[in-house]
Amino acid sequence: MESVFNNILAKPLHTLAADEIDTIKVNSISFPDGISGNLWGKVIMRAVKEVEHIEGKKEALKLIDKAYDELDRVYPQLFDEKSELLKTSCLFFIQENDQREAHKKMERYLYNAIAQVHFQAINEKMPYYSFRGFSKYSLEDIENETISLAHPREFNDPLDTILVYWLNEEVKKEHADEWQLRYRLLMKKVSEHIKIRCLIAGNSELGHEVPIEDINVLMWSHYADSHKGFCVKYLFDSDIFDITKHVKRDKIMLVDKIKYSETINISDEPSIRMALLEKSDFWKYENEMRLISYDCSGEDKEFPVIECKGMAKAIYLGVKCSDENRRLMEKAIGDKNIPLYQMSVDEGKLTRFKKTLIG
Repeated sequence: MESVFNNILAKPLHTLAADEIDTIKVNSISFPDGISGNLWGKVIMRAVKEVEHIEGKKEALKLIDKAYDELDRVYPQLFDEKSELLKTSCLFFIQENDQREAHKKMERYLYNAIAQVHFQAINEKMPYYSFRGFSKYSLEDIENETISLAHPREFNDPLDTILVYWLNEEVKKEHADEWQLRYRLLMKKVSEHIKIRCLIAGNSELGHEVPIEDINVLMWSHYADSHKGFCVKYLFDSDIFDITKHVKRDKIMLVDKIKYSETINISDEPSIRMALLEKSDFWKYENEMRLISYDCSGEDKEFPVIECKGMAKAIYLGVKCSDENRRLMEKAIGDKNIPLYQMSVDEGKLTRFKKTLIG
């Protein structure tokens, strides 16, 4: 069967005989033995193109749905092939002016892309540090034992994330293909479901825990209101990264490290991993980890929160934290078992801070 498929794939589009088309149609919805998933994925896409040419988009869409279900059942980790099917399906619905179905396919397309990142991500139970300024919302996170997320448009780097920058640039272009422009606009709309919390790794490259005293002091200046804010140490339960809990495949969460690059090239469409987890090496000193959530279940808040009861393991107040804010933090902690520390300049090494337990 493999040699049959390879012979078919070697032929130019729309030159197949009727029996060859039937062969790839049948085997696109019933996985044959002894065939690699990659080859099968190519056969599926060839079948879709032939069916579209001969029978029209509606029949091609039916084939895509059947083939996707079979591919997902037999080779759930063939994310690229599944993405290609979903992208093709989404474009078909856009061309048919069926925005509702196109939106559904785009939601699944982005879910599948992020699921590929999730499959490769760290998702480890390790310490993570989150630097915050004092606000109603940051205190509510402590009081309610949640962690809030934001859309990356709120970030301080115009190239972070690459996804946001690339989509903004794409929709500004003059597209010869109207459908591609509408596809990009739909991707931009659906990508609103992606929310992120930027964290600092609490483990070294050797796997040793990094104490708050050894975290780069610039984090306090840049993300904790010039030392007037605070830092939370989290230890996330692995349960929050369990995608099997969401059988509708409308929610997914992962945590992974940022890749720092000297140059960033986005002349072509970036992968979701690059688009969400790559930054200029100007930012390398941050040693950033990134908590990424994708939720298209229906309730799309600007700043959604994740329940993380018992996952805040310590809170550190900045050197310049006011007495008023210290009291607000103590009130937010209440009777929770979260130790509270005050940071101060280490007299023995003035470029370093030390912590003192105060509550």
